[in-house]
Amino acid sequence: MLWTTEKLGPDIVLSDNNAVCSRSSQNGWGVQLLSCWLTQDITTISFQFDQLEGEAQFGVVGRNFFRQSWGTPLAESNHAVALDFTTGHIKYKGNDTTFILRPVGSNSRVNLTVNLQLREMTIEVIGKPGQLNASITVEGIPGEVAPAVCFGPGSHSVRVLGFEVEKSSMKLLGKSKKDLWDDDNVIEPLTLNANNKYEPSAISAEIAEARTLQ
Repeated sequence: MLWTTEKLGPDIVLSDNNAVCSRSSQNGWGVQLLSCWLTQDITTISFQFDQLEGEAQFGVVGRNFFRQSWGTPLAESNHAVALDFTTGHIKYKGNDTTFILRPVGSNSRVNLTVNLQLREMTIEVIGKPGQLNASITVEGIPGEVAPAVCFGPGSHSVRVLGFEVEKSSMKLLGKSKKDLWDDDNVIEPLTLNANNKYEPSAISAEIAEARTLQ
């Protein structure tokens, strides 16, 4: 699972076979998405934020975000759920929430878990060795999402370390309510690097180890 090359935010640079996303600019913002849409199951992705010098945001976006500007903060989009790394505050569809996580700085390992059966995302800040320093879970995310980063003025760099996918053991009974996340749910599905195939990496073992320490 890598960063998409189909569209890049302003001043975003991809390197190391698109595993690393970086931005160095004194002006504006740049957003970048991963190269696939998550539509089912439970997916955990591990990131290493090597450099966070300035404002930065991190979270997930719905399908309709793709056609929007990738040059504005995620926190202002009504198609995103985003954590502000500087303040630790969570923004939901552009609105303030009471969710707060500790601020995240350079050399931070962060796991993002997206559970699309429960429609929730969990952000974990992992210490060393594999210690869980902080975590937060936000419910009500859209039924189809792409993980995203957003870098403001300053120098930033993040690497995708690996991912794992597991089936949910829960059985939901009854009819599901239609997803009304997007106001105009009419955009045809988009494919981000559909021809790429990925295999879960050895990072799965580290993720499991970290969770046993909760």
